[in-house]
Amino acid sequence: MPTANFWSKDGQYSYIVLGTIVLSHFSCTGFAFGSAGVLADVYPKVFKEDQAKTNVIGSSLVGVYFLAGKLK
Repeated sequence: MPTANFWSKDGQYSYIVLGTIVLSHFSCTGFAFGSAGVLADVYPKVFKEDQAKTNVIGSSLVGVYFLAGKLK
């Protein structure tokens, strides 16, 4: 059974670390999903390819993002 001293061991520093981690994951997820949709109209013009071939760029980013996570 943990005591009250167990929960206050790290003090306020743990909340700073937690907040930084949340902001980091929030920005990475927003970039991975946002860039696939927002830039989907720009990629065909830049690379002079059709929409189906350029959607692989955004799909690969999201796929690698999920592959880097835990498997179990």
